[in-house]
Amino acid sequence: MSRPTTLKVDGIVYWSLMTYTDAGVLVDADSTPTVAIRKNGTATLDVVTVTKRAATTGIYDCSYNPASEVEGDTFTVEETALISSQAYVNSWQVKVIAAERGTENSSPSRYYTFNNNSGTDYADVYTEIDVAKNFPKVQKAIVRLKLSGSASSSSDWRLDLFSPAGGTGFDLLTGVTLPSSVSNYILQAEVDLTGCSVVDGSWYIVFEDFNFYGSVLSINDATVEFSDVPIASVGGDATAANQTAISNAISALNDFDPVNEAVANVTLVATCTTNSDMRGTDGANTVAPNTVAPDNASIAAILVDTADLQSNQGQWLTATTTVASNMRGTDGANTVAPNTIAPDNASITAIKAKTDQLAFTVSNQVDANALTGGGGDDSATIYSYFTASSREDAFKATGFNTVAPDNAGIVANGNAIAALADTTPQEFWDALTSGSYASGSFGERLLVSQGTQRTLQVTGSNHIAADVHEFQNDAITAAAIAADAVTELQTGLVTIGTAFTYTNGAGDNHVVTIS
Repeated sequence: MSRPTTLKVDGIVYWSLMTYTDAGVLVDADSTPTVAIRKNGTATLDVVTVTKRAATTGIYDCSYNPASEVEGDTFTVEETALISSQAYVNSWQVKVIAAERGTENSSPSRYYTFNNNSGTDYADVYTEIDVAKNFPKVQKAIVRLKLSGSASSSSDWRLDLFSPAGGTGFDLLTGVTLPSSVSNYILQAEVDLTGCSVVDGSWYIVFEDFNFYGSVLSINDATVEFSDVPIASVGGDATAANQTAISNAISALNDFDPVNEAVANVTLVATCTTNSDMRGTDGANTVAPNTVAPDNASIAAILVDTADLQSNQGQWLTATTTVASNMRGTDGANTVAPNTIAPDNASITAIKAKTDQLAFTVSNQVDANALTGGGGDDSATIYSYFTASSREDAFKATGFNTVAPDNAGIVANGNAIAALADTTPQEFWDALTSGSYASGSFGERLLVSQGTQRTLQVTGSNHIAADVHEFQNDAITAAAIAADAVTELQTGLVTIGTAFTYTNGAGDNHVVTIS
């Protein structure tokens, strides 16, 4: 919705606040909306009057009378409405301008424009500046505007002009029946303002559909003229109905539709007096009436010929040529009509019977099986031919590989293979345990006994049980003898209680008794 943008010094700002659902339908707020004012960016305690408009839904009339404003001040208006417990905020600004000077009681009329606006089922516009400042003799207002929108009925329209003081509007449809659907409909109406108490300020117009048809309504090109000439003193028929009828009649003059409407027939045209008036007809017979008769006989003959051509298209029997040169490519053809040479249907049938037996698995390749052969030489004759003269050598050079096979190698390979087949399992094991084996081979890793005593026993604790007959030199180390083995040896060598003589390195003898 539009808002005023300017305010004259000592003026009052009037506007309407509307609350909608998410679907764009007017709905009452949870409580009366509030409006806060900031002057030049600083919060004020100024009071804005917000009043619910009677018999409406979601429409609130607001007014604000600032104090001590000067030209150049900017007021920020912050509106807050609570709808279904959800707060919605709208902010806009109005700027203060100086009052008009030098116009006191001087001009009989003044013109002001409104902004353009549109909305679903409701549209309002405001004068772009405060009007009629220091204009105490205002008698009437003449409003001109264009309306667009649709209603369910022509009786559902409301179009009112409101003064800055608000309250009851001035009906602009008095004496006018507005169609239920309008597009840029031009309306002009006069309003008697002799009883209007407040003229100075921002005037506004409301265009509304009472039954909420759902159409988008718009107001465009709206102006208001304030005059000090009373309505009663105007001469002629100056009623709103007559002025609207005249305005729309004039507007309709340029609505000609060349596609769907016809221009009235012209009953008389200017006479062409010279050939130069009709370029493209030079040399034409301009004698009136034209006395040169057409050659109807030639025309009739031409029609006959063209009719024959049309009917004989594609018919060779009726398309006649008089000489052979007229039909190149047919020289020597049988030109006797009708052609009496009958086709050889029997031969054609026989040929078809043969070709029907051909099979084509692959395109353009005939499938064929040779059942018998005949007419060729026997094998003896063929052999004699190839071995005769030098044909055999030539055939060998070109037809066969002439490298002789390695027959000795083939025989050796065969013998080796045969020998492998004769080897017994025992022979394989004997080869594994033989004294001759390759380093790192499996045979090297076998534990082989050279004598008859080859038995080894692996105990349950994964130890090898064996009777040791002899050790290699320096085989037993201290790490290899357990402590109890040392004790056992000592016990066996010296019996407890037995004395023995011990001689040290210096030659001293000691008698030692083991206790």
